[in-house]
Amino acid sequence: MTALGEWLKQLVIIVLLAAFADLLLPTRSMEKYVRMVMGLAIVAAMLQPIVPLLSRNWSGQAAATAADELLPNNAKSGASGSSTGTTATLTQEFQRQTNQAADHLLATRLRAEIEALYPVTVSGMDVHGVGRSGSQLSVHVMLGSAPTTIVSKIRDHLAHELDVPASQITVTTG
Repeated sequence: MTALGEWLKQLVIIVLLAAFADLLLPTRSMEKYVRMVMGLAIVAAMLQPIVPLLSRNWSGQAAATAADELLPNNAKSGASGSSTGTTATLTQEFQRQTNQAADHLLATRLRAEIEALYPVTVSGMDVHGVGRSGSQLSVHVMLGSAPTTIVSKIRDHLAHELDVPASQITVTTG
């Protein structure tokens, strides 16, 4: 409230000075110039509280607020606070979530395919590395109970289907 009071005092003083200067003019020939200068001074005084709002880094503040809202607490601590660091952190988080969703989607598809092709029940399926190169893909299938011949057929089928070496496919029975 004191800032508003100070601003109003300053505005009143400038208006009084403009009126006083207008009264002190000896001739009317300078009147329009003095009024123009005093009018500009009054407009500048009126805009004084607004100018700092226009000079702020609104885009950087919006990006930082979005990062605070979107990122989990452990990812926030890695952010450097700059917009470049925030963008990099957001990109990494997005990539991680995309890879995680791709792993889950492939696991669901493979589980349904195995249960449709073979007389087994899949009790669990872990897929990792879908978003990375083929050499980093790993699949672990947990079956309820199945003969060894079916286990090797499932491993070979998945290796062929995913175009990866059979060593990256693990099939276990419970």
